[in-house]
Amino acid sequence: MSSEHQHFERGQDVIAAVNLFNDGSLPGRFPNELLVRRGEAGKVVRATPHGAARQLAYEVAFGANCVLRCLPFQLMPWQPIGALN
Repeated sequence: MSSEHQHFERGQDVIAAVNLFNDGSLPGRFPNELLVRRGEAGKVVRATPHGAARQLAYEVAFGANCVLRCLPFQLMPWQPIGALN
């Protein structure tokens, strides 16, 4: 399945497919600061509309103090080790 068309459910475990940086929208954090490294696990909190294209964005909790809004290409479904056979 193309990540462009990926759909994630609330409560689903995911991992960051790319490094995630502050785009300036997180107060108290430096612009362009690395927030989440590729491969870090998170949990989908909710889906929200994004932009005029009506694409979905996902609020994902990466740890207790880091909730980020991510686009589908920035996420991958989490799979337990050994499930990729």
